[in-house]
Amino acid sequence: MIASRMIRGLMVLAVVACLLTIEDQALAQYRPTYLPGLAGLDAGSQPPPGIYLSNLIYIYPTDTVRNDKGDNITPRGNVGITAFMEAVAFVYVTNVKILGGNLGGELVIPWMKNRISLASLEANPTLGYSDTLWVPFQLGWHKEKADYTIAYMIAFPTGRRQPASGLDQTEHIIQAGTTVHLDKAKSWSAAGLFSLALNEGKNHQDIKVGTSGTVEWGVGKAFIKPIQNRPVPLIAKVGPIGYTQFKITEDSGNDIPPALRGFKDRVFAFGVNGNVLLPWTGTIVDFKYLHEVGARTRTEGQAFVITITQVLKQLTPKPAAAPKP
Repeated sequence: MIASRMIRGLMVLAVVACLLTIEDQALAQYRPTYLPGLAGLDAGSQPPPGIYLSNLIYIYPTDTVRNDKGDNITPRGNVGITAFMEAVAFVYVTNVKILGGNLGGELVIPWMKNRISLASLEANPTLGYSDTLWVPFQLGWHKEKADYTIAYMIAFPTGRRQPASGLDQTEHIIQAGTTVHLDKAKSWSAAGLFSLALNEGKNHQDIKVGTSGTVEWGVGKAFIKPIQNRPVPLIAKVGPIGYTQFKITEDSGNDIPPALRGFKDRVFAFGVNGNVLLPWTGTIVDFKYLHEVGARTRTEGQAFVITITQVLKQLTPKPAAAPKP
């Protein structure tokens, strides 16, 4: 539904850089910049033509690191990771058509604050600017039975190195997704999104993070309540969501510790997503919870995501030109 489509603008953000610090110590692998779990119930849909401003809060607590066999190899002591990120996203979808799809784009500006505790170790307790994400090209199609979307995005290493708030690498991300309407009223939907992340080498280390793939999905039910004297109804949507992220190629480079060579990490997650469109203000409030399982050579934790999106302007499609006599 419309409310979920508007939230699609925040499906990608800079990754939680603090996880690298603890994972290096516990023999887990390097992360891609692409952060899974933000796509939600309409992962394969583009928002309607308009201009949107979103604010996202992401919290990821974990105390578990698993090796390639799934064993918990968390170092002894009071180990805990709490990653916090806040991001602002400027999203636009135009009425310009390319191959029948609407042209859109996005700019994401994230800040990172984290606390890492390993016995007495703490790192980066202050808020720091992280890696910037730019989506210069996105196309979306809205058909009778399904929506489709493709996009290209690039993450720039704008985060600071010490204390780390970014990953010091440029990443190119290619996406394709669809949201299928399961009934005539379009109240039920099933969505899927595939993202391919291609990394360049790190700027200050001889390390190239391997190519990764991410599959995100969601199945949702929309509830619509007309509001008197309002052209837009109250729309709420809820349903299960999940993802899997996995390495396709191994990490490479002379600076990779020997114990991390030759592995490909992976993780699965399952959770719930709910959102509501408030017609009085044109605001969408969205909440996601995800619990990770089946991790290999990486952390395994939980994610809490709150997103508030404001519709700044709706763009009305231009009427078709009348045929010449």
